[in-house]
Formats: sequence, structure tokens, C-alpha cells
Amino acid sequence: MPARLPHSVRSHSVRYFPRLTLLALLAGAAPFPLLHAAELTVTGADGAPGAAGQPGQPGKPAQAIINGSADPVNRVNRATANGGAGGKGGAGAASGDGGAATARVRATASGNATTQGAASATGGNGGAAAPGGSAGRGGNAEAELDLTGRNAQGYSTAFGGNGGASSAQGANRRGGDANAVLTLRGGGQIDGYSAAVGGTGSFDPSSGAGEQGARATSKAEGTGGGGSSVRVYASASGGYGAAATGAGRQSGAGGVATATARGVSGSGKVDVEAVVNGGLGANGYNGAAGGNGADAQLNNAATGATSGKLSLGQWAHGGSGGNSQGGSADGGAAGRARSRMQVNDRNASSLDILNYAIGGNGGSAEGSGGRPMAGGDAVSRVQAAGVGDITASSFASGGSAGYSAKGNGANGGNGASSVHAVTTGNRSVNVLAQSYGGVAGSAITPGRKGGTGGTGRAQASGQSGSGAVNVTAVQQGGPGGFGGAGAASGDGGDSTMANAVAGSTSGALTLDQRARGGDGGESRLGQGGRAGHGRSSLTVSDNRAASLSGAVLAEGGYGGHSYETRQALAGRGGNADSTLQLSSTKAGTVVNGSSVANGGTGGYNQNGYNGTGGDASALADVRARGNAVSAAVAAGGVAIPLNSIGDGPGGAGGNATAHAQATSERFAVASAQATGGQGARAGTASALSAAATTLHGGVALAGAKASGLGGVAQSRATSEGTWQGHAATAQAGATAAVVPGNTVASSEAASDAGGGAGHAPLDIAGGANVMARAGLAPVAAAIATVANAALPAGASVIGQGAQGVSYRQSQAPGNIYTYESNGAFQFSTDGARHLMLGLMNAAVLNLGFQKLELNISNHGVDLYSQSFTSLAEAQSFFNHRVLDLGILGVGVQDVVIRTAWNLEAQSGYAFDYTLALMPVPEPQVWLMLACGLLLLMLRNKGGLYFLRD
Repeated sequence: MPARLPHSVRSHSVRYFPRLTLLALLAGAAPFPLLHAAELTVTGADGAPGAAGQPGQPGKPAQAIINGSADPVNRVNRATANGGAGGKGGAGAASGDGGAATARVRATASGNATTQGAASATGGNGGAAAPGGSAGRGGNAEAELDLTGRNAQGYSTAFGGNGGASSAQGANRRGGDANAVLTLRGGGQIDGYSAAVGGTGSFDPSSGAGEQGARATSKAEGTGGGGSSVRVYASASGGYGAAATGAGRQSGAGGVATATARGVSGSGKVDVEAVVNGGLGANGYNGAAGGNGADAQLNNAATGATSGKLSLGQWAHGGSGGNSQGGSADGGAAGRARSRMQVNDRNASSLDILNYAIGGNGGSAEGSGGRPMAGGDAVSRVQAAGVGDITASSFASGGSAGYSAKGNGANGGNGASSVHAVTTGNRSVNVLAQSYGGVAGSAITPGRKGGTGGTGRAQASGQSGSGAVNVTAVQQGGPGGFGGAGAASGDGGDSTMANAVAGSTSGALTLDQRARGGDGGESRLGQGGRAGHGRSSLTVSDNRAASLSGAVLAEGGYGGHSYETRQALAGRGGNADSTLQLSSTKAGTVVNGSSVANGGTGGYNQNGYNGTGGDASALADVRARGNAVSAAVAAGGVAIPLNSIGDGPGGAGGNATAHAQATSERFAVASAQATGGQGARAGTASALSAAATTLHGGVALAGAKASGLGGVAQSRATSEGTWQGHAATAQAGATAAVVPGNTVASSEAASDAGGGAGHAPLDIAGGANVMARAGLAPVAAAIATVANAALPAGASVIGQGAQGVSYRQSQAPGNIYTYESNGAFQFSTDGARHLMLGLMNAAVLNLGFQKLELNISNHGVDLYSQSFTSLAEAQSFFNHRVLDLGILGVGVQDVVIRTAWNLEAQSGYAFDYTLALMPVPEPQVWLMLACGLLLLMLRNKGGLYFLRD
């Protein structure tokens, strides 16, 4: 007959419980199948209360210890220890401390058996404070689990006891420390974690100073052999500080937390994580300052080794500062967060690294004075080197700031993140760095202002021998603080990035850089906050990559709203400025680049005093010996227009400028698009694109589109002529759409005269108000055939073009709209030549014609000018007419045909033309040459088409 066990020990078998998360474990769930299991629970007795003037007795300690022996069958052992609560002291005396708790399990399973276990310890709570006395401290907790088996699974948790309940005439005390240790060994599946949580200090008002929060320490180790998988985690959270009361005092700071984790396998997958949470500072009462939040720091706390896949993760979260409630004391400082991972691995087939740092929140000043505290800063650093594929991410976020009841809000915390990874051979690298500024604190007093959002700073780089390398960096400014009761709201944090990404490989290299300004704070009865600006610039010159891609994004934040007032404006949207200069000197490398800028939206005011949209500017310059593709897109920020209620002027839309340039030996494409922001007054828009090839036989394509008030769209494409039988091609197109105002659209297409073609499609972007098409004549094209048949020997056609303008259905009838279009021709003459312009056809849509001005120049010198104020006059002039523009000398010519239009909405007009050179003739043959050009026009008159929306 087996020996009789003490009453606190129970041995039994129970049904299967699946493995649960830490949250479930903290709630008391049982995660293991308890077959042939031993369970031991020990609870210490509570301390006795003290008589008047006598201290309370401490709670009794508890120890639950299991030493499992070898067993051929699966074993599960669980030990639970609970310290006794401290007794309450008599009046004027200290209360008893909580009892300590120790839980320890050590077990081994032989052969292929699985061993599972759990060790859980909870310190006793301190005794409640009596009047004139002090509360008892929480009891310490220590848990240890040590398992060996084919498969080893388990958890170890320790929870420090809480400090005793507060008394208005007593002193507060800290919680108990916690320490959790996990050790697992085996040759199969290794899975477990340790968690330690420091006890909470007494947190209600008392008559004394508060103590620092309890410490927490967690350690987890897993070791497997051969191909065993290993997964271990360690988590530690510092305790909450004890509160203080009274001027000149400060509440207790949060407790410090430390955690380490390590996993080892021969060739199996290894997953290791370490997490720390700094303890919270306690609130201060009746003039006491808030306690400081504890810093959180990890330095290579998660480590591992395997020849298989290795995953490592770290999380550091700073503790928040306590608030000061009453009096003129300051809030508690926010805990900072620092997490650093430096991995130099020579065995793993792949590395997966994740690193987080989050600053704590700053304490608020809720009394008649005192300062609120800024959000805690956060720093996350990753450096990784390996021989396999690498994926590494780094994340940092500044903490939120405290608010002020009487003064200005504090600023948000700053975030800084970096990641750098290097591998060898054809292995790939994927890295991501993200950084965010913290939210600023509020102000709630007239004449005061909310804080400014924190800043973010991100950097990333990757390197491989010949594998693909993808590098991304993202950063964002924090939002401005709220302004209440007439206080102005805070501004959003600016975000500026300059060459924040870099990479190197002989394979594919992709770089991505993004910056966004923080949003302006909202206000009640005050000024809305200005949004933060977003600026992103990247310059890369590469000579290794087989393909190179770069993307730059800049975004302005949203302006802060302003409610319940007609005296203050909503906040302005943030500006956006993106610049990309991307080049490769390696032969054959394809280079793609894009630059995008989005101005921020202006804030809202219910009476119409809305914020202006932010301006946007995008520049993309791509150069390559292989293909070069460049795109620039800019959008001005939207402003909320006039409201249906209120009499404010509404906000103006942001302006937009886009410039794209592509240069290549063989193939170049440039695209620019600019859109002015919508609003009570639309923003202006300007788009410019230029594409050029430098070797004979290249193809250059350029397109530009501008939409906005006074839209300007210009495109230019140039390409060299034939080379070893290859034709050069140049195409350019420009379109502009407009609200009432001036608009310009111009395009140029030029190819070398050695057999290439230049052409500018009239509607390359579609849906335009004003269009321009200009093209040099291809030698083999039909136009040349017509020209040769119609003109005497020696005559040559330079090119054709068309210019036009049309209404959009969205434009209001009765308004007069002004537009401008241009067609440019560059060519060379080797002797004196007459320049002839043949006006072939004209088309009209509705009767809204007001005025047209025609101007023709060469190198800026006028050759011809004429204006028309009636539709009949224009129709007579632009149909089947030949103009002699004079004699050109030897050299390079730069002829521009410009047309300015005044049209009423819902109407349109267009014409096409031919530009030709004639030898300087003898007087007797001059009439014959002019007739020849007219014949050409008549034979080609069907070529004009008119676009409608």
C-alpha cells in the first residue's frame, strides 16, 4: 500500500488539455494531458493581524517541489505554490509582508517518452495598512521547471505578491519580486516558456512616500539534438510602483524587468523570443509627483543556433510614468525602450529576425501646475550576418506624451529604427525598418497649446553576393496634441528622410523609402494643428545590380480639425517633397524609378474656415545603360470647400509639381502626372517629362498630364537615328485639364534625321482640356510619300502637328477659360531654306470661341504673329492656307508654334498643320512651289480629328 500523502498533495489522472497561450496560462488554464501525472499544490497560511499598536504577522512561505524519476511512459508534473497573505497591523503599526512562494519541478523521461511539466509560484499579498501604519510588502515568487525527455514541453510562471491595500493615514509598500526559469532538453519537440510579473505596489492615496516597483526576471533555454524543433520564450514585466501622497514626495518608479532566451538544435527549426515590459510609475496624490516609468532594455537577449531555420525576436516596452493628481507636481517620466540584436551566424539555412522597441507614455500633470512629461524614446537596432536567406525587421515607436490641465501639452516620444543585413552567394535579403513618432499631449486651457508629435527615423540596408535584395524604410511623425476649451492643438511631427536605404548585389536590387508627416491635433474652440511635412530624397548610383528598382514616397500629414469656433482656422495639410535620382553604369541593367508626393488634406472647420491642402513636389531622374523607366506623381492636398452651413471661405487645394526624366542608351520612358488639390480654390498643377536615348536606334517615350488651376503639362522625347539598321523612335504627349484659369500643354518629339521617327500623340493621357501634338516626319512614313509626290524636287517636310482645346462637362457654362498649347521642332539646315507652314484643317465644337492668338518663333525670335477675335475669321485663316515664314540660315533650328485660346465653357477648337523646307527659288518658279505645298495639304486634309470627352 503506498504511503499516505500530505493533504496538500494530490495525485490523479485528468482529461487532455491542449497547449494554450500565455494569456490562458495566466488565467489558470491547464495546458497538458495529465496522464499518470503528479500534481502538488502548497499554500502558505495567512499571517495573523496585530493588536492595537502591534504589527501584523507575515504570511507563511510555500514551497512546492517535485523531483520526477525516470519513467518509460509519459510523465506530467505540476507544482503550484501560493504564499500566505500578511496580517493587518494594529493602529499605528506595520502590517505583515506576504509570504514567499517557491515552485520547482525537475523531471526526466527515459527512452522516447514525453515529459511535460509546469511550475507556478505566486507570492502572498502584503497586509492592508492600518491608520498610522504601513502596508505590508508583497511576497516574492520563484518558479523553476527543468525537464528532460524525447519531447519536453512546459512552462514556468512567477507572480510577485501585491503590496497591501492603502490607508489614508498609512504608508504604501511595493509588490514582491518574481523570478521564472525554464530549462528543456530532448531530441524531439522542445516547446515552452517562462513568464515573470512583479507584484503591484499599493496604489491608492496614503500619507507617505511610495517605493519602487518590484523586479521581474525570466530565463528560458531549450536544447534539442539532431533535427528536433525548439521553441522557447521568456517574458518579464516589472511591477507597478507604490503611490505617494503630499507635496515634495514622488511616487515609486516602475520595476525593472529582464529576460533572456536561448534555443539550440542540430538541424531543426529554432524559434526564440524575449520580451520585457518596464514597470509603470505610480500616480502621485495631493501634490506628490508621479513615479517614473522603468526603462526596458534588451541586448542580444534572444539567441539560438541550428543549421536549419533560425527565428529570433525581441520586444522591449518602456513603462509609463504616473500622473500627478493635485498640486503643482510634475508627472512621471516615461520609460525608454532599447532593443539591440546583433546576429553573426555561420550555420543557419535561413535567418528570420524581428525586433521591437516601444517607449512608455509620459505622465500627465492634472493639478494646478507642474509639467507633463514627454513620451519615452524608442530605439531598435538590428545587425545580421549569415550564410542563408535573411529576413530582418526593426520597429520603433515613441511613446505618447502626458497632458496638462493648466499648461502646454508635452511632446511625443521619438522613434529610431535601423536594420542592416549581409549574406553570401545567391542568398536573398529582405529588410524592413519602421519608425513612428509618439502622440503629443493635450492642453485644455485657453491660450495654451497641445504638444508637437514625436519624430521617427528609419534606416535600412542589405547586401548579398548575387541574391535578390529588398530594402524598405518607413517613418512617420507623430500626431499633434489635442487642444480643448480654447487651447490650440499641437502640430504634427515632421518626417525627413535622406538616403535612408541602401543595398548591394549583382542580382535584383529593390529600394523603397517612405516618409509621412504627422497629423495636426484637433481642437475645440481653438486653432487646429498644422500637419507635419513629409520629405523623402534618395540618390543611388550602382554598378553591380542586374536590375535596379527604386521607389520614394513622401506624404504630408492631415491638418487638425477645429470645432465649435468661427475665430480660428483648421490646420494646414503638410507639404510633401519626394526626390529620386537613380542610376546604373552597368551595361544592360534595367532601372525603374518612381517618385510619389501626396500633400496632406487640410483640416475641417464646421463654419467653413478650413485648412489649406499641402503642396506636393515629385522628381524622378532615372539613368541607365539598359532600359530606363521614370515616373513622377504629385497630388496637392485636398481642402474641404465651402460648407453647406457657415460662411467661411473654405480651404484652398494644394499645388502639385511633377518632373520625370529618363535617360538610356536604348530605351527610355518618362511619365509625369500632377494633380492640384481640390478645394474652394483648386491648386495649381505642373507636369514635365523628358525621355532621351543616347545611342543610335533608341526608343524614347515621354508623357505628361496636369490637372488643376493653371495646369501646365510639358513633355519632350529625343532619340538618336539609325544604327546598324535600327530606327530611332521618339514619342511625346502632354495633356492638361483645368478649372477656370490658364492652362498650357506642350510636347516635343525629335529623332535623328537618319531614318527615325518622332511622333507626339494628341491624346496620350486622355480626358484633357488642352492638347498638343508635334512630330518630326519619318522618312518612310506616308506623309513623306505624299510630300515627295506633291512637291518639286528638293522640297522636304519637317513634320506635322495638331493643337486643340475642348471643354469638360464639369466646367460651368458662361465662364471664360484661358489655355495655351505649344508644338516644338528641332532640326538642322545645311543651307538657306524657306520655312513654310501649311494650315490644313480646322474643326469647331459649339459656338464658344472668344479669341485665338498664333505665334511662331525660332530660337525665341518671332517669325509670325496673328490674333483672331471671331470664329469666322479663324476658320477662314486655318483652312488650306500656306504661310511663308521667311528664310532660315545654316545651323540648328528651334521652331515653336504657340497658340493661346480664350473659350467659353462647353466649346472647343482645333487645327492641324504641316511644316516644310523649300530651297530658295528663282522668282519664276516661286508660285509653282507654293501651289505644290497647297496640293500636299489638300491630299492630307482628312488627317485631323477632334477629341471629345
